[in-house]
Amino acid sequence: MQEISSNDCSSGQRVRQEPDREHNLATHLRHWAQQQPQKPAVIFVARRQVDGRPVYATRTYADLEALTDAYAHGLAAAGVQQGVRTLLFVRPGLDLLLIALALLKIGALPIFIDPTVGFRRLLTCVAEAQPQAVIGIPLVHATRLAAPRAFRSVRTWITVARRWPGRFGLPHMNRPQPQPFPLASVAPHDPVAVTYTTGSTGLPKGAIYTTSMFAALLAQLGDLFGARADDIDLAAFPLFALFDILLGLTAALPDLDVTRPAQVNPARLVQMIHDQRVTLAFGSPALWEPVTRYCQAQQITLPTLRRVLMAGAPVRASLLARFRGLLAPGGDTCTPYGATEALTMTAPLGAEILAARAARPGPIHGTCVGRAAPGIELAIIRITDAPLAAWDQALRLPPGQAGEIVVRGPAVSVAYFQRPQADRLAKIPAAEGTWHRTGDVGYLDEQGRVWFCGRKADRLEWPAGSPLFSDPVENVFNQHPRVYRSALVPGPSDRDAPAGGPQPVILIEPLPGHFPRTVQARAQFVAELRTLGVRFVLTSRLTSFAFHPGFPVDRRHNAKIFRDRLARWVARRPFAITRS
Repeated sequence: MQEISSNDCSSGQRVRQEPDREHNLATHLRHWAQQQPQKPAVIFVARRQVDGRPVYATRTYADLEALTDAYAHGLAAAGVQQGVRTLLFVRPGLDLLLIALALLKIGALPIFIDPTVGFRRLLTCVAEAQPQAVIGIPLVHATRLAAPRAFRSVRTWITVARRWPGRFGLPHMNRPQPQPFPLASVAPHDPVAVTYTTGSTGLPKGAIYTTSMFAALLAQLGDLFGARADDIDLAAFPLFALFDILLGLTAALPDLDVTRPAQVNPARLVQMIHDQRVTLAFGSPALWEPVTRYCQAQQITLPTLRRVLMAGAPVRASLLARFRGLLAPGGDTCTPYGATEALTMTAPLGAEILAARAARPGPIHGTCVGRAAPGIELAIIRITDAPLAAWDQALRLPPGQAGEIVVRGPAVSVAYFQRPQADRLAKIPAAEGTWHRTGDVGYLDEQGRVWFCGRKADRLEWPAGSPLFSDPVENVFNQHPRVYRSALVPGPSDRDAPAGGPQPVILIEPLPGHFPRTVQARAQFVAELRTLGVRFVLTSRLTSFAFHPGFPVDRRHNAKIFRDRLARWVARRPFAITRS
């Protein structure tokens, strides 16, 4: 294992981690349990009093080491042993964190599939993954009765219910053990986890995380975000709580439904930040929008918070600006641009993004996401939907020209689980390391900053020779004060479109209370949108609009718009389109 000096636990000392390529990642937890046994590893709301005030509970590093040892012994005895593909359907929180750490100790292969992808997609992914064990809530166990074929590979079933008869309930495994669990020996390229994408542009795919990739990602995050040993991180995304523990930090688990971040109770989140003196925080933009508005309305600041991470969707400049008066002196936001296959491709600070947008004012430039993160090589290549059998420098496009964003590096997944055709479409073999095709469109400016323009699959070839990319187009109409968000989707065929292709339709989700209910109100709203559109050549020919009560979005970040569903919605309702 890498050398970690004994003074790494002193207050304010930077945590220094090097990728651990030779040992089980759970050695990090074991190290911290020895070096700082009584330090709080996890803080969470155990219950609430009658008046709503929270009662907090903690688990120290010594507690986590003992608990995960007990779970590892119990899971292994139940049949979850090294290499066993283990499907996890556990609600985010302490249980999920303990199980994930126990599986690392065992050397099992945890498989994470977002249960909100839809029932049919979920079953397809389960059947593809062929899990040998399932650890989940009782509802998952009931699901196997309704779809036995999808779960026919499973040999071991374990429930996380607090009251469950028999030896295969997780509570029955939480028993002190006389000996530490012997950590499995793993190699650098051994799979350590399979995490499925949200499936916003197709069937979810399982990205393979190897030991070396996970270790590189851990080191990248620790250095990139300036993690210190005394940091307390509000982890509104479960995976980041795992990173916190392996980095030796304190993870504060917020009292919210992480699958519905936009429905957060801002007062409760702010209270936890104040009560626990939180210094770092991670969450989707959908989470921080209501929190920052609440803080402004109540004239509340967050004086201990020095770094706020936001990811999962483009972040509006207004949100970045709102944070500037709320954080600790010298504090800032950080908006990592990434994907399931490469969590951190860029990680610009809010000040950098605001400066870039000031240098390129106007909505049609796309969304600046900063420069490539340390350890990441990033390029823009020509757009094609065909596989690329080998890397060629001729694929690269010059600054200012939009194309597909591709990345490679030690923290980038190089393969999907059981999906060779997806590998052919999304990976480009190269002697120096496999490139990952993100499926995103963007361009580099002269300063080397990346500007995101949307998903490749969402582009519309209209008018001929000038593809429309979703982000610049939608940014134009998102300027309207009554628009919550917009979406560029294909509508009915248009004789003016090339080869009789689909006409572009701009779907609008108005802010609450502003949905136009009458023909006259819709006409007025559309006229105002057209006034915005005609200011730019890019959007001047867009004349078809429709209003939607609430876009379908992923529940993980509550931000990624399922445009394929919106396109089907428009196709079924051509009468809903208003043309100007």
